[in-house]
Amino acid sequence: MRNKKIIYHWSGRGVSAPLAAALHLGLVEPTPAGTAARKIARSLVGGIPFGRGAGKEKGTLIFLGTGKSGEKVYLLPRGKEGKLLLTLIQETARLLGEDPDTYYFIDCELCTSRQPASRKGKELFRRIEEMVLAVKEDARACAALPGP
Repeated sequence: MRNKKIIYHWSGRGVSAPLAAALHLGLVEPTPAGTAARKIARSLVGGIPFGRGAGKEKGTLIFLGTGKSGEKVYLLPRGKEGKLLLTLIQETARLLGEDPDTYYFIDCELCTSRQPASRKGKELFRRIEEMVLAVKEDARACAALPGP
């Protein structure tokens, strides 16, 4: 049984990764269809970790909790150029004898992409919900696999 370490990463500005991690852990519920995006954003920003963005935490791996399938959920505010930071985490895990395949890096800004301003809010939440559902399904499938 291999449990994933899911790392939702983003530049540290905005709410994409904190919202994804909060949805993953069940800290917030998916939004009902038709809810105004601005109302959703206001109600969630104060209630999720780093909902207002990350300041000096950039570059810090932050453990948020354990999902229902045993997967560990982390946030990583990586700054503008995060490729080096992600490589550093993977190689450090390898040096410590961990299987790098258990680390699942989710670029929340890439997965949700920018939308035109008129549909941006609702579309962002819908894409984050879809992304989180896919990640949770993959974690569930990995947890069911027999370990080495």
